[in-house]
Amino acid sequence: AGYRLDVADELPDEFLDNLRACVKKFDEEKIVIGEVWEDASNKEAYGVKRRYLLGDQLDSVMNYPFREAIIAYMKGEAATTFRDRIMGILENYPKCTVDVLMNFVSTHDIERAINRFGGQPCDDKSKDWMASNELSPEEYERGKTLLKGAMVLQFFLPGVPSIYYGDEAGLQGWKDPFNRRCYPWGQEDTELIDYTRQLAKIRREHPAFAEGAMEFLVLEDNVVGFARYIPENGSSAVILLNRSGDTTMVSLRDKAFSRYAFSTVISGICDGDAVILPKNSYAVISAVRTNVPNAR
Repeated sequence: AGYRLDVADELPDEFLDNLRACVKKFDEEKIVIGEVWEDASNKEAYGVKRRYLLGDQLDSVMNYPFREAIIAYMKGEAATTFRDRIMGILENYPKCTVDVLMNFVSTHDIERAINRFGGQPCDDKSKDWMASNELSPEEYERGKTLLKGAMVLQFFLPGVPSIYYGDEAGLQGWKDPFNRRCYPWGQEDTELIDYTRQLAKIRREHPAFAEGAMEFLVLEDNVVGFARYIPENGSSAVILLNRSGDTTMVSLRDKAFSRYAFSTVISGICDGDAVILPKNSYAVISAVRTNVPNAR
């Protein structure tokens, strides 16, 4: 269906121009995605301001800024900082780029998210250490819990969720090459696979997740809430995530939700006008947004 280009900043502009022209001549719907670790709208490489997203090179990029924002938030960073990181990219990137951002939490170049969440930092560890150390059962459960929250954000923020093989099955891995271990056939974490399928089903069935705009609604210590909505008709999905180990409640009568008329609870627990969020859980509610402004 297209190309994912490794280290796009190592490829000269002329090459990217010609590659895009060739791909689009074959089929306008084929995609060109570049590996760019920073904000691709203002990236400089070798003293040259790159023009990845000006319409004649890349369609979109690997979304490392979202990945770092998601990891940091799930590990305890303030919700307002998370919001600022996300909105910075949404404000800098064209909407057509945002809609097809490659959203991930692990890749072949970095340690797997479950290790990042559950284990100790490995930046200063040798390859011998990485080869002989795995997460303890307690570390695995902690890593899995935070990974599940991260996947909620990965699936429901703007962009397209991209699963690095094995993440959905609980595969561990420190830095390269240990993040490239074989898929754990016969030893998969089936509960995590079912959880991933549930997220995929929700995303696939609600139209707002494909091209919808976004706004943050809740920014509490351990609860973040945001909406994805279609400006033309207001069709919306409201997502709430509790990253803490305690049960909490969110009132849908709160002023933050005043523009939303709620209908169906897609996932989660609703008691009247209150959403009950057990520890480390999420909820998705279908709604209609009124008085829709121009927004990203």
